[in-house]
Amino acid sequence: MKEQDYSRFRSMVMAEVEAYLPKDVHYEFLTSTVEKNNRSLDALMIRQDPAIITPTIYMEDYFKEYTKGRSITEICREISQIALRAEPPSIQIDRIIDYEKVKDSLRLHLVSRENNQRYLEQGPYRLDTMGAVVVYADMDDSITGQYLGTRITDSLLKGYGVTETQLFEDAMIQTRMNRPFTFQSMGSMVEELTGEPADAMLGDDGTSMYIITNRDKMYGAAVSLYPDTFPKVREKLGEDFYVLPSSVHELILVRRSAGHSPSDLRWMVREVNREQVRPDERLSNEVFEYRGKENQLLQCKVKEREWER
Repeated sequence: MKEQDYSRFRSMVMAEVEAYLPKDVHYEFLTSTVEKNNRSLDALMIRQDPAIITPTIYMEDYFKEYTKGRSITEICREISQIALRAEPPSIQIDRIIDYEKVKDSLRLHLVSRENNQRYLEQGPYRLDTMGAVVVYADMDDSITGQYLGTRITDSLLKGYGVTETQLFEDAMIQTRMNRPFTFQSMGSMVEELTGEPADAMLGDDGTSMYIITNRDKMYGAAVSLYPDTFPKVREKLGEDFYVLPSSVHELILVRRSAGHSPSDLRWMVREVNREQVRPDERLSNEVFEYRGKENQLLQCKVKEREWER
């Protein structure tokens, strides 16, 4: 992204969006840098009242659409509609600052801990074998139709008057109850998505690889935090398996008997991360192994190959 081109685009958007907003209402344009998982994002908020919770608009995403041919006019119309649909404060703010109201909507997210320290330090977090665990609250998305999860920050936790331990315990209970893990073979998923036999797409029946996620397939990698997930999968497969952190939304499991080396699997994870996974959805570049006898998830020790560096 050329900085000069992006700056020009940003200025054009902020100037033109105003033309699509009501003239009898004063709107405030706020810009900031938001720390997300693995990314620092240029954010825009447009609000008419400081108390109103306004969706955050990430300008880089729209710039990519612009470079692919989407018009400034179309982009500005969409952004103005987001601003006009901003949710009144009485529902959202009252809920997010009251622990008894927010407790039932807590959710654990498993995110990357590589090059992610600034994002993690914004609120309580726990380190995990595959990454770091943070807590979000699901907000009401009935107006925008989008997921509006809010990270539980240190200041929110202080206002709740509960301990960090209590927060994580409650979040675990709610996440397991509201988002149970799902388990599906790669072959079954391919047939479901394409309507074609798995062997035609994969070269085999797809039963050496499996997908685990949660029911809504959002931040489903967190199912690995449930104490019964891997033991149940081990019982179904009848053997130990490798765990590939394909994204924050799901994990790929590979039977050990399939004969793939950890080195080859790590190369696959890194290639997919580099070519197909958005930076803010990447979980890890490593490969892990679940050993049922010890009930342990361990990072595979793989020697770095020259061409992988």
